[in-house]
Parts: sequence; structure tokens; C-alpha cells
Amino acid sequence: MISNKKEETKQQHTMSHKQIFYSDKYDDDKFEYRHVMLPKDIAKRVPKTHLMSETEWRNLGVQQSQGWVHYMIHQPEPHILLFRPSLKTYKGKQGLLMAFCKVEDCDEWNEESKEKDFHFKSDERCKMGEKSDYEPMVYEEDNQSMDSGPKFAVVTLQDTDEVMVVALDWLSTDQKQCYWPPFKSPEKYLETVKGNLEPSTGGKPWEKLNVIFHGQYDTYKEAVNNQVEQRALKDGLILYKVVTLQKSDELTVIPATWLNEERKQCFWPPFKSPEKCTEAVKNRLEPPVTVKKPWEILNIQAHWDCATYKQAKEKQKQFKEQSERFFFKSTLHPAPSLQISQFSPHDMEIMEKARNIMKRVTDNLVHTIIMHNDIISKINKMYTVNRKKATIGIFGRMGEGKSSLLSAVLGEKDLLPSGCFGACTSVITQVEANLNDSNYTAEIELISKEEWETELKDLFRDIQDESEDGYEDLFEIAEEKITALYGADADQKTLEELKKDDKYAEIENLLSNSKITISNSDVSEFSSNVAQFIQHSMSSHGGWYWPLVKSVNIKIPNCHELLEHSVIVDIPGSGDCNKTRNDLWKSKLRECSSLWIVSGINRATVDKDPWRILKHCIEELGPGGECKHINFICTKTDDINPVAYMSDSILWIAIVHQLQSKNLSLYGKAPAYISSYHSHFDRIWQNSAGCIAIGDQKKTCILHRNEHAKSRVKEKFESSEIKEIFNTDNQFQVFTVSSDAFFDHSLNLESSETEIPKLQDDLRSLNKSINRDLARDYVNKAKGHLSLIQSGQLDKDKKMIEMKVNDFRKILEKSLIELDRYFDSIYNDLEQHLSNGVKESVNSCVDSTKKLIIPNTNGRGFHKILGALCKNYGCYWSKNWDVILNLNKTLAKHLHKNIHDDFCQIFPVTGKTGKSVQEQIDKFSIIQNDSAYPSSDILHHIHNYIKIEEIKLKAALNRDIVERKKDIYLSIQITIVKEMASCYQQAAAVKGTGSLKKMQELLITTVDEKKQDMFNKAKMEVLEKLNNLKLDIRIALENELQKAIERSQSQTSERTQRDFSREIQELERLQQQLSD
Repeated sequence: MISNKKEETKQQHTMSHKQIFYSDKYDDDKFEYRHVMLPKDIAKRVPKTHLMSETEWRNLGVQQSQGWVHYMIHQPEPHILLFRPSLKTYKGKQGLLMAFCKVEDCDEWNEESKEKDFHFKSDERCKMGEKSDYEPMVYEEDNQSMDSGPKFAVVTLQDTDEVMVVALDWLSTDQKQCYWPPFKSPEKYLETVKGNLEPSTGGKPWEKLNVIFHGQYDTYKEAVNNQVEQRALKDGLILYKVVTLQKSDELTVIPATWLNEERKQCFWPPFKSPEKCTEAVKNRLEPPVTVKKPWEILNIQAHWDCATYKQAKEKQKQFKEQSERFFFKSTLHPAPSLQISQFSPHDMEIMEKARNIMKRVTDNLVHTIIMHNDIISKINKMYTVNRKKATIGIFGRMGEGKSSLLSAVLGEKDLLPSGCFGACTSVITQVEANLNDSNYTAEIELISKEEWETELKDLFRDIQDESEDGYEDLFEIAEEKITALYGADADQKTLEELKKDDKYAEIENLLSNSKITISNSDVSEFSSNVAQFIQHSMSSHGGWYWPLVKSVNIKIPNCHELLEHSVIVDIPGSGDCNKTRNDLWKSKLRECSSLWIVSGINRATVDKDPWRILKHCIEELGPGGECKHINFICTKTDDINPVAYMSDSILWIAIVHQLQSKNLSLYGKAPAYISSYHSHFDRIWQNSAGCIAIGDQKKTCILHRNEHAKSRVKEKFESSEIKEIFNTDNQFQVFTVSSDAFFDHSLNLESSETEIPKLQDDLRSLNKSINRDLARDYVNKAKGHLSLIQSGQLDKDKKMIEMKVNDFRKILEKSLIELDRYFDSIYNDLEQHLSNGVKESVNSCVDSTKKLIIPNTNGRGFHKILGALCKNYGCYWSKNWDVILNLNKTLAKHLHKNIHDDFCQIFPVTGKTGKSVQEQIDKFSIIQNDSAYPSSDILHHIHNYIKIEEIKLKAALNRDIVERKKDIYLSIQITIVKEMASCYQQAAAVKGTGSLKKMQELLITTVDEKKQDMFNKAKMEVLEKLNNLKLDIRIALENELQKAIERSQSQTSERTQRDFSREIQELERLQQQLSD
């Protein structure tokens, strides 16, 4: 019971205090619950995610009696019902706020209530239907405090892009503007916000700023928590993790700070209540928060990184659905080596630690809007990574198993529709990771309606030319495209007849969209939906839309560790008559940093096509591109007939030795029979079959053929012209893979023997390498910003700083002069080589043109090929890859040949040459002696800052150089195309009798007339672009380093009483870990 003193207090404050009631526990046959009114300082501990709006609690059966809310609600387990009156709105709704908590939490709260002179009364005798026995208690807070609603808001200042906590009363009615106090002091600002001061200061005007409103909150702590999450969401920070607890196999969400450094274990709070654990997670409690109740350490497997709790819960739900779906499929088609949820933790964990350090920094600087606004903005920009993805190009004919290969590498059988690579020899198809959601997505880009109308006219013209003797390739392509779209008999109609067909109107309507997106969480449905855009059926005509497709971008979920930073692109290898598609595939080719050449193992050692294609594209991959690695992939290794394979006695001897080395006895008879193999083969096979399982026979043959194929392919590459032209820095590998055996264990190959895991490791290594670069860049930038801030905290020797700044400027000037000398040198070298190339080109171009466009045979049907070449501005590539013609490349041959050696020295794809632009930039520095001022802490920080600014600038310049060197090299062909463009257009328009001769004469005459001017323009274009590169590099180095010098000097003129030496040391330790 309440004491007399408390009764007296209650009577004295009837109008200014609220009464707090607690009722007993009730139960019925199925449920039990409690009915509670608690003090605000206790009730506010309830997780706010459980708060309900007025509408929601009315729907639960709320009744009101004498001003107090009574609930009659069933819960499947014991709960406390908490009530807190509020006169203001919550999430736009006015009413009482309510939350649920487990009954077992009462004991802990009861202890706290005793300290505040409150207590809980429990009476087990009270049952459902009996009159409630309420006991009044006095809550020492006045009406205003008790009834007050949200006091704080979180907003983004639009001018500075800063996420801030403000007083709710500072916002305008529409919540799009906010008053801002005139205080420069962070402490004064904080005091103003927490005190909810009115926007007036007796003479000092408050600004009115444009804001983006995020939410309103009852307490400052809640608002700050949301502020942190909003920043994390905007800046890409990681605050939460989705993990699997290995002991219970439970998928759950935890704060990122609960993980250990290896990301293999996490702290777990000691609370029995799930709601209490949820509260700890949402508030990101630092482990351990209690000494009495120690936190557990659990083994976990980390999955997704998230910025907000809500985002993490969504990922948890998606991941659970994906895991269930993948588990179901893996029971049918297991992929043992690919664990979809397992990521490489080390480098990203380091980046995450660095981000948490910088979060602490920005939290400290968050209110110093004027002094550190520029630095905060730069720190926020660090979270945005605009790095281009690495491109892996795939060459291979249709039917070589590219779709099955990619499905196996990504760990799911039939993931990609059969024939999605190569359905049309001109469509760019690429695969990358879906990093946004759990859906399979295809973004299909279509050619324009005007382009298709022009192409359709040409296709019908090719079909009408069928009666002519000679080349039929163009006729076959035209027939395939028309029947694929319009039906089996469409090629028998005229164009005018086709336009009257309903299918024609359907196609026109489809082309009114430039892009089509297909998305589905079920892979089977996705494959079915996307098939009509990327597959070609020989048996079923009509309704196949690949002729209209320019490119297809397929995004696959659950392959984060393989394709987070890379994209796999099918290089179609066709000079399509549609110039847009032709330009697209060439641009993709130039972006490839790796190349996969795919060929069935039965053809791998004899097929000339891949090598011919590679040779033709060598300039786009090497000097005009960025390809560093080549993988030759022999597919379908399980497709073998052991008897037929062992019909070669030499192979049989080798196989017998392999079998004997595995202790597979042939009863001692095999060696005796080998000499007379042909007459006794059947007996040997029968004798061996008794002791060697059929699976072992086939497996041994597969592995033997694999090794043989690897040796032959490597020998072919080493002796080829490609090896001499294209420097892969010894990064040429041969893989022998079986996609079917990777999933089907009955084929008796171990997972490793299918070599799919090797290709997965290849992708993982690339991904890890990029992650390490990103982590290193981030840590370096973070250290640079902190070094700049820290330099402003130390005692200053202005004279010494001024002397050092002058030294920096002198060194910068001297280094720029040296850079000019270097560029003048390589300019002169290239000019000499280009001049020689011009002379050779002028002398030989007419003969080279004749050789290309006048065939040695009777030339029947060649007019079609030449017409296609002219339509495509000088390039033709046959459907079957057996005819490749490129007049532009032929005309540019001598210019390219003369500059090749020097160009590859100046712009190498990989490695150092001693002459490259990249090496010249790498050695450029205005810091020449780090120990010049060993006793000066401030100069140490200035040095650190400028050194890191140099590293950032050099990295950006080197990335730009890769793109600029492609532009320089390709400018020769581009200039030739521009000069020949009008001639190509005229020649393409030539029709009728004698068209071949007319086209040939027109091309030869134009080359002869333009040769001197055309090749000199190409030369000057290369030199001009090289000179522009020099100027841009010089300006960037001069301007950016001058800014860094000025910034470091101006920073030392101000002092903010913020010491970040500990954070700098932490970043230096992370730097060391990344260099290990």
C-alpha cells in the first residue's frame, strides 16, 4: 500500500501529476497478460518499433473508461501492455502510444522501480472476468512533461547534405524548412537543441534553411540513433550484419560491432527475452554492457552488410527465402564447392573498421558546421565508390557450352537459358551480380524503330538476291531474323505484305520501348520469361525477339563473392550490319581486363576459329585495350567414348601406366599385349574390365585427355604470333571443365576434377584483389583527412611552416619541368615512327585495298560481302567466323606496326617498362625527404596529408591514362573511318548489274585520292591526343597539389580542440594489415 506521505503528496498535486496504475496478471484457458501504466523514464526503455498508432490499437479492441485505457487482448505468450498518453502526433497520427514486452522483463524493471520509489504489485488471485484491483502511485512529473510528444527531429540540410538533429519546434509546418541558430560553438548548438529553445536569441537572427525531413522522436537519444542510421544509409556505412548462428543455425541480425576481427564469432547478450535482445540490437549496445551477466561468444557465418536495422531485417527475410530455395535445388543438383553466402572478410572488415573510425570523427565534428564543413563533405564522399567494374570477355561459338559453363561457375544448374550466349552473333550479353535484391533480373536494350525499319529493308533485299549464285551467308542471316520474329512463312512475303500482318504491328509496339526489364525471384520462371529475347529456335518460328535486341544485362543474386566487382560479357565476334551493335561489341572488347576463350575439348586443339578471332581483335585487347589475362577453357570434358579414345595404341600405353600407378591391376597381361595391341585390344579391354569399373575407365580417359589438351593448347599459344604481339605477362591458363559433372556425381568426377572450382577461385581472386584496392584507397584517404585535421590541433611554428610550404612549391615547379621533358621525349619518338608509318601507308595502301576487296576466285556472291562491309563502314565478319574483312584495319596496318613497340613501352597493359607514363607519374612527388623535420609533429601530419593526396591523385590519373591510351591508339582507325565514311555510304548504295566492280572502283579511287591527307591526319590526331594527355596530367598535378599545399597551410591557422591522434594510429595499423 502507499504510505500516508505519498497520499498527502498525491492530494497536493492533483492537478499537476498523473496517476500511474498497475493491475494484476490475468489469464484464461489459453492466454495470460498484464495491464500496466509505468513512469515515463521506465516506459521509454521499451523498443519503439512496437509502438502502435491510434488506429492500430483501436483495431485491437481498445476501450476507454474514466480517461484510462483498458485492453482486452490475447497474446500467444505472456506480455506486459504499456501505455503512455501523448497529446502530440506519432508518425502523423494522434493518440495513445502503446508497446508490448514479455512478462519476464518485469523482474529487472521492478528492481529499477524500487530505486525510484515505485513498485509492482502482483496478485495471482485475480482472474479473467473479475474486477481489476488497481493500486494508484504518484509519478513525480507535471502534466506538461507527461503529455508532451516528440521533441526532436532528424533532417538533412540541403545546402551541405549534412544529417542533423534539430528541435521539432524549429521546423516549418510543411517540414521543408528549419530555423538554424547563429552559434558557432558546437557545445552551444547542442545545448540549444537539447533544451528545445525557441528560435529567437534577442538580437541574433536565426537562419531559415531548406531541409529534408526524416522523422521525429521523443528523446534526443532516439533522434541521434536515427541520425546515425540516416548517415549510414546515405554514406554506405555498415552498422548491422545478417549472420547465421552456427550453434542454432538461426539467421539473425546483429550490430557490426558485435563481430570479432575475423568475422567468425560474435558477442551475444545475456538477455532471455527476445524483445530485450532486439532492443539491444537496434540500439547497437557495445558488448559487454554488464559485468554481472557476461556476454556469450558464438560461432557465426557472416552474410550481408547493412546500414540500417530495417534494411538488415529485409535482407534477413530475403536471405532466408533464398537459402530455402537454394537448399531445395541443391538436393537435386548439388554444387559442393560454391558456398553462396561465404564472403572474404579480411579486406572489407578493415574497410569497415576504417569507416567506423571515420564515423566517430564525423560524430565529433558534426556540429562544427562552419569550421569543418568542407572536411565532413570530403569524408562523406569517401563512401561513394565510382570504380568501373572489371570486364571478363567470353569468345566461343554457339553450342560450345558457354551458358552451362556460366551456370556451373555461379553454382546453380540451368541458371542461364541454354543458348543465351550466342543466340544471335551480334547481341552483347553480359552477366553480373544483383547487389540490390534477391531477384533474377534481365535488362534488355532494344534497337530503335528507325534502325529496325532500315535493317528490315536490307534483310528483304538479301533474301531477294538468293537466286544469284555464290555466297549464301547473308541470305541465311536474313532468313533467320525474319522468321524468328514474324513466323515460318514470313520470308516468303514481300515487305509490303508483311506490314499488313498483325505480327508487324506487335513488333512496332514492342519497339516503342527502348528497354524491357524482366525480374523474378524464381529462376525457372525467369529463364522462361527471358528466353524469347535471347534464344533462337530452329524448330519453332515466330515470337523470338533476339533480332531486335542490342544488349542483354542479366543480374544474378547470391554471387556477391564472385561478381561483386566484375561483369562477364559474351563477345559475339560479328561485324553486324547494324552499326550501333557493331560499335557496342567493339567497345566492350576494349574494356576486357580478362578473356575466356571457350571451345569444346573435341575441337580445342584443332579449331582455328578462336585463334583467328583473337588475332583479329589483338589491337582492341592489347595496345587499344586493357586485357591482362587469357584463359582458354576446354568444355564438355565428360563427353568421351573410352573405347574409341583408347583405340590409339600410344594413348593406351599411357593410360595403362596411369591405371597401374593407381594400383588397378590388369592381371599382369597388359604390357605383353601392348606390342601387338591392334590384334589383342578386345582381350585387354575385357581383362581390364573385370578389375576396373566402367566409371574408372571413363574417368582415367577424361583426365588423360584433359592433360593432353592443356599441353597442346599451351604449345599452340607459345608458338603463335599472338604471343609475340600480345604480352599477357605469362598470364595464360588452360582449364578443362565439365559443367554436367560438376552437378551430376554419377559421372564419377570429383568436384575439383571438373575444374569449375578453379574458375570460381579465379573470379574470387579478382574480387578480393579489387576489395583490397578499395580498402587500401579508403584507409589512405581517411588517414589523409585526419592528418589534415590533426595538423590544426598542434602548436605552430609559423616560420617553419612557411618555409616548408615554399619548399613544396619549388619542388612542384621543378617536378613539372621534368614531366615536360619526359613527354617531349616520347612525343618526338612517336612522331618519327608515325612519319615512317605514313610513308609506308601511302606507298602500299592501294595494293592492300585491292588485295582485300578483289577476291582471287570468280567472285560470285562477293558483291554481297562487299556491300555488307560498306554498310558497316569498312568491316565485315561472317556468321561462321570464316571470313573476316576490315578495310580500316588494313589501311591502318603500317601506322600501327611502326608505333607498336614504342607504344607498348609508353602504355603497357601490365608491368613496368622503364618508359611508361604510369611510372613517370608514380615517381612524381613534392615530398622528397620525410626526415627533414623529425622533431616536428605538425610537419609530420602535413607530410602525411600531402603524401596521401598525391597517392589519390596518381591513382585517378593512372586510371584515366588507361582510357586515354585506348583513345590515342584507336584514333588512327577512327580518322580513317571518318575520311572514308562518305565513300562507304556511296558504295553501299550501289545496286544492280556490275555493282561489285563499281563498289571496288569507288573504294580504290577514294583510297588513292585521300591517302596522303588521310594518313597525315591520322598521324596528327595521335600526336594531338598525346599532347592533350600531357597538358591534362600537368594541370591536374599542378592544381591539385597546389590546393593540398594551401589547404594544409590554412588548416594550421585554426584550432578546434579536437585530438584525433588515436584514430590516426588505428588507421596506420589498418594500413599495415593491408600491406602484409
